[in-house]
Amino acid sequence: RLDEPTRNASIQELAAELVIATKSEVSAWLISLLGLPDTLTGLRASTELGGIDAAEPPRWTHMRALGVIAWRSGWADDDDAVWIRTSGGLSSHHHADSAHISCFRHGLPVLIEAGTPVYGHTDIGRSFASAAGHNVLQLGLEWPEPYMQQREIAGWQKKDTAVEVHRAVLGEAGGSVEMHVDPDGYGGLKSWTRTCDWDESGDVKVTDEVWLESPNIVLFRFHLGQPSTVTSRESGELSVKCGDTSLKFVADRSIDSELVSWPGPSDRVGDHQCLVLRSAEETSKFVLSLHIAAN
Repeated sequence: RLDEPTRNASIQELAAELVIATKSEVSAWLISLLGLPDTLTGLRASTELGGIDAAEPPRWTHMRALGVIAWRSGWADDDDAVWIRTSGGLSSHHHADSAHISCFRHGLPVLIEAGTPVYGHTDIGRSFASAAGHNVLQLGLEWPEPYMQQREIAGWQKKDTAVEVHRAVLGEAGGSVEMHVDPDGYGGLKSWTRTCDWDESGDVKVTDEVWLESPNIVLFRFHLGQPSTVTSRESGELSVKCGDTSLKFVADRSIDSELVSWPGPSDRVGDHQCLVLRSAEETSKFVLSLHIAAN
């Protein structure tokens, strides 16, 4: 495990290599934030920087080849950000995370993923790489094995599950995304549509509509980036306070929920809380909306 100075030096080294390889304005901007490493690579990069004007990278983009939609209001520490996993990219690095959503509000994490531990971690397949480590759908209540892909479970998302993006509108004022998840990614799924809308104020709205081939428990997890508490609970509604942010859930039927502690990937990155929300009864249809806003 690397200590903080070593990690920072490693990132500086990568940024310097980017300057050498691309000689781009964005690479110069990155160096202006990180500084140059005290290495031969850093010395070589410094000779390239003389003719490059630094420029910020775009604040939003749909990276189709990587399967990522990313948006942020700016590059300051207190800006807002939304990150959505679609599908595509290097299959060797895929987790079961298609349609996952992360967001930061005023610089603080609200929705996160469980993270990535070392690959020898004894629970990597269950708590991190599987759907359980991401803010996505699960059908039924069975758990996977602790390590990677030792057996398939019908109600769990398969690796490399395809997502069809029907709408991706990104701009200064926010964004709007509609995704249809391939039913072949789950056993028993007829359709799952997830929409995400957000604006420059930091408000985020997520709607999930799930149809099944036959009744089952429909379950979602939401990994939370700050200490959280349940503030109100009714038959089909739930409110959670996450730091200074409010999460309001509304379902089309009765729900059960539990706020649980989730392991961190390492001693350096510790435990966090995860909201587990599921239909109280087996159902063939489940609609859930989430509104993230100021308390």
